[in-house]
Amino acid sequence: DPELIAKTFNVSKKIFKKAVGKLYKNKQIVIEEDGIKLVS
Repeated sequence: DPELIAKTFNVSKKIFKKAVGKLYKNKQIVIEEDGIKLVS
C-alpha cells in the first residue's frame, strides 16, 4: 500500500522499491513470504 509506505518510512513507493532493490542486489536483505529480513 503506497500510503502505508509513505506514512511508515516517509518516502514514496518508488523510492522504497528502489532502496529495497539495491539492498537485495547487494545481498543485505532477503525477501521471504512473511516479510523482508536483514542479513546479519
